Order: sequence, then structure tokens, then C-alpha cells
Amino acid sequence: AATPTAAPGGAGGAGGAVSVAGAEKLMGAQSTLLPLAFLESGLRAARAVGLLRDDVEALGTGFLVAGDFVVTAGHVLPDAASAAGAHLVLGYQEGPGGEIVGGTSHALAPDLGFATSERHDLTVVRAREPLTEEWGALTLAPPRAPKLQRVNIVQHPGGAPKKIALYHNVVTHAEEHRVLYLTDTLPGSSGSPAFDDRWRVAAVHRAGGHLPAPDGSGHVYSNEGVPVRWLAELLVTLTT
Repeated sequence: AATPTAAPGGAGGAGGAVSVAGAEKLMGAQSTLLPLAFLESGLRAARAVGLLRDDVEALGTGFLVAGDFVVTAGHVLPDAASAAGAHLVLGYQEGPGGEIVGGTSHALAPDLGFATSERHDLTVVRAREPLTEEWGALTLAPPRAPKLQRVNIVQHPGGAPKKIALYHNVVTHAEEHRVLYLTDTLPGSSGSPAFDDRWRVAAVHRAGGHLPAPDGSGHVYSNEGVPVRWLAELLVTLTT
């Protein structure tokens, strides 16, 4: 039988965990061991994600980027008129005790900046007031970042308080115009940021269900996002 061996530092002290040689293994090709700072960074990034709604109903999810621009899916805010009638509600979520925090509502200003891409199902619109100093601005992943393996999605599914999807978040396919993943979403999640493991926006969630299979053989049951490179290009039209 293997003999338990104390790690350097002595049992009970720093680095003193006891392990049995060969008893622990990684269960997949990619380690899921993460530093605790991963959670802290995720909470900080989640502040910039909000619920988009008009005076009648919830429309979808949106998030803040540099320049006080709000990003969402194109079908959530398809034109300047719909953006003018919408608000971004930030901080609408459950507290530690399960209580609902109502959040604050902020108007959008398409007259100060608006761009949409029907082809890539993306919309960017300026917030009426400065927001990023208080709520933060999300960072975009480099367009040529290493191949995505997992995405975590912060969202307002069904117009509900903010939630995060972390489980079975595997990316199953990535190509020039779309990313397919198993991360959970619901109606109302369109426009949510799909984060890489460094909490950078790697894609913008746009659809889910029976989608065309990558090999053209039929359909796959999956969720789908727009790769961040197309968002970066759309933002350039508003910042140059």
C-alpha cells in the first residue's frame, strides 16, 4: 500500500496537506482547477451586465464596454427607435440571503452613438449617462485568442434577476461566424457576454435550439454566440 507523505512545510502548516501518491488525477484533458481569484474576477465582471427592457417588458441582456457603450444582440435592439425606448437595468440580482436587489435603470442614447449589424446580429448603443466608472467595462478577448474550450455566461434569462451559467460550459465548435457551446441560456439571454476563462468577452450570445450542424449534415441541439471579432469591428465604427 502507498504511504501517505506530508507535503513540504509539515502536516497542518502551510503546504502541509497530506496526499497519497497516485490517488488523485485530473479527470479531463483540461484542468478545471482554478484559483479563488477566478470567482472574485467573475463577480467584478458581472457588475457590467444588465437587463434590457422597455416600459412594457424585458427585451434581453446587455453589457457595458469602454466608452459607455452598451452591447447586445441585434434582434434585441434592431434599430435606433427600439434603443431609444429601452433602459439598461444594472444590479438587478439576488443578494446573499436570497433577497432581490432591484437595481437601477439607465436610459440609452442612440442619438449619441448607435450601430447595428444584421449579418452578425449585434447592436451597440451609447448610454445616456456615464456608467463604466461605477459599474465597470468588460474587456474583449483578442480576436486571435487561443481556441476556446469553455464559456461562462452572465445573463438575465426570462427577464429574471442576474444569473450565471458555469456548468457543462463546453465549447463544441468554433468558426469564423459562430461559436457553439453547451452553456445554459433561456429566452431573454440574448445579448449576454460569453466569457473565456480570463473573464474576457469571447462571444455575444444570440440563439439556441436546433441549429445547423457544423458539417452540414442536419442540426445539433446547442447554444450559439457571435465571435468577438465582429463586435470589435462594429465598435470601431463608433469610436473612429
